[in-house]
Amino acid sequence: MTMKSRTTSHTVACLDVYDGAVREVILRCAPEGWNIKLADSYEETHQKSLIANAQMILTGWASVPAWMFDGPNLQFVQKFGAGYDKIDLNAARAKGISVAIANGMNADPVSELVVLLVLGLYRKIRYLDETIRAGLWVKSEMRAKAHSLRDKKFGILGLGAIGKAVSKRVQAFGAKVIYHNPTPLGVEEEAKLNVRYCTFDELIATADILSLHLPLTPDTSGIIDTVQLSRMKPSVILINTARGGLVVESDLVQALKRGHLLGVGLDVFQNEPLSKDHALFGFDNVMLTPHIGGAVFDNVQNMALHCFNNMKRFAAGQPLPSGDVVVNGNRGSPGVEITQL
Repeated sequence: MTMKSRTTSHTVACLDVYDGAVREVILRCAPEGWNIKLADSYEETHQKSLIANAQMILTGWASVPAWMFDGPNLQFVQKFGAGYDKIDLNAARAKGISVAIANGMNADPVSELVVLLVLGLYRKIRYLDETIRAGLWVKSEMRAKAHSLRDKKFGILGLGAIGKAVSKRVQAFGAKVIYHNPTPLGVEEEAKLNVRYCTFDELIATADILSLHLPLTPDTSGIIDTVQLSRMKPSVILINTARGGLVVESDLVQALKRGHLLGVGLDVFQNEPLSKDHALFGFDNVMLTPHIGGAVFDNVQNMALHCFNNMKRFAAGQPLPSGDVVVNGNRGSPGVEITQL
């Protein structure tokens, strides 16, 4: 465990195990005088010692289960990212502990990965790399196998910060963006973003590429299952960089076995990490990455500063950005008003 050597005013337990360069950036971004405790392990005993006297928790991939909210000094949990499905919100509410995310701070790197996966699948990057390394020159066959993003109907399920970043990038390639949200955007914002709202059924049935950008909730869990997969075009590309639980993985495997899907790009899975014999490894038209959508070094400072600024606002009883507030608790701080900054 590494501790920041400064006069302590607030103790923050950072639950994730980071590379040395990332740890250095996080420590550099922390408020002067705060005690920053960095994890060396995800083992429960170590995590318990880490949070024992902490007023605040900073977590990225690490879970924040119910027992962590029993800490006598804990007041605030800040997510180093946007997804909060690994944080026990019921326990947070029961204990009056505030929870916040860093809304939109991963939008650029995640959207870049979406574009990478789509282009990788359309242009058969895995196949090209493997064949050229094997001494083959497959240039002549690629016109019949490769595809372009231009003029494709790019469907986005969940047009939040990341979905909007994806929309901007794929339009630069000439794609036409359709989207579905539980609540449609206003007419003016749709015109500004050059996107068209459609129903969920239309999105599923007509998209050439379907990219998922929903939070994982009881309502969205398994939203892409056998029924929806069967309604998609056989030429569709499915991309999931949000949460693995949005897709029923066994149903996806069966759809791939039937040859129903041009390609699949996944950065997230129902169970992480994947087992060595996972069925998804058996398909040439699947590209997989290990939940690294937001994991770029260039964004660590931006993310850390945003998270620590939220913590400083909380400690001072100042309002947080409304998009960041998940649980508005009443412990410790004079009160965090849900206000758009």
